[in-house]
Amino acid sequence: MPMPARVAREPVRVADPARLAVPATVVCSSIPSTVLAELATPGPPLHTELGEIADLTWVDVPTGHWPMLSRPRDLADAIVAAARQA
Repeated sequence: MPMPARVAREPVRVADPARLAVPATVVCSSIPSTVLAELATPGPPLHTELGEIADLTWVDVPTGHWPMLSRPRDLADAIVAAARQA
């Protein structure tokens, strides 16, 4: 799948703390949500901002790295459900 080069090479930087109050959905495909949620909490072994988001929904679509190819309907359903909650 073609991808603009800057998307792969350049980081996205965000700083506004209000971002943590925006509802978010994580679609987990190659790593189960239970594992990713544990890794996302503050502290070792991995700290991400996912553990700091006030309204976070986890959705499992167990497949590989490309759910849009292997399970497009399930991925679309997860995206539609997330959009309806927003």
